[in-house]
Amino acid sequence: MQIGILSSTLIGRGSSKPTLTLQDLVDLPEQVRGGYVVIGNFDGVHLGHQHIVQRASNLAKIDSARLIAITFDPHPRSFLEPHQTLLPLTDQDEKAYLLRKAGVDEVIVLNFDSCLASQSAKAFVEEVLVKQFEARGIVASRNFRFGLNRAGDASQLASIGPGLGLVVELIPPQVDYDTEEPISSTAVRAKLALGEIKAANRMLGRRWTIEGEVVHGDKRGRELGFPTANIATGFGSRFCFGIYAVRVLVDDTIAKGVACYGTRPQFDDGAPRLEVHILDFNGDLYGKQMIVEFVAFLRPERTFVNVDALKEQIIRDCNLASSYIGSDLEHSTLDMDFAHHFPTLR
Repeated sequence: MQIGILSSTLIGRGSSKPTLTLQDLVDLPEQVRGGYVVIGNFDGVHLGHQHIVQRASNLAKIDSARLIAITFDPHPRSFLEPHQTLLPLTDQDEKAYLLRKAGVDEVIVLNFDSCLASQSAKAFVEEVLVKQFEARGIVASRNFRFGLNRAGDASQLASIGPGLGLVVELIPPQVDYDTEEPISSTAVRAKLALGEIKAANRMLGRRWTIEGEVVHGDKRGRELGFPTANIATGFGSRFCFGIYAVRVLVDDTIAKGVACYGTRPQFDDGAPRLEVHILDFNGDLYGKQMIVEFVAFLRPERTFVNVDALKEQIIRDCNLASSYIGSDLEHSTLDMDFAHHFPTLR
């Protein structure tokens, strides 16, 4: 079983020290032993995850201990069901940064392989959490499941833990304050698949972002008078096709924009692609990293009677996006602290 360590002081691409890779759990360094633990995929680090981390952080501080987050790569569902691809809500770097921001001291990435997948829930608690991590306590959701075939649940964890000297605290699931729907990574993905950006952002506690390299496209946007930055995402149809109000971070600049994610039915109906028109911006962005923050869904992608009608609609989209972004009160993810942890953007 291989694991990687992302130190809280070394998060992000371009760090001064690379991510450590260990061959087995025996080699765990002292700074990740003897602490409190939170464990899960933490995809999106949504409000439910944040609540668990904050409670665990408080317990760890009372006990003068460190808080360790244990997460997995690849996502267990991607490993166990390779035919079903998931829409990633965060990459490992952003996940580690958001976990640290919520209160985690160290992030451990376990390589989810056949060895880990076949380990029983009881064995995971005894051999990994207690024997190797020497954990003092664990905080988890009451919906937490783990172990072979996800047979272990929160009640089993609460039953096994105390006998092994492990403090166990279970937290009720958080709910969306607007709809009272339980918050989960699955729920966030479902909202994004429907284009319900506002609902997804509420569950995340911030605006959803993606990061990617600006690549060459077909230059059609420039020909229309609305040049776009094209970003390869690999999302397929897991993210709703349509037009979005966005903000972008590139070259130390935060700007408003309009994004189109879809197949461009007006022209070629090709593979899904994300194209971003940045308002009031001129410059060469090819090869640069860009973070795109999704503010609102404006309209579905569709065809028009002619190109002039399309251009008129793009103007309306730009005006509407600018209005949405200017009046939106949600917490922006694109703050200076966020940008600071992604050196490739500087």
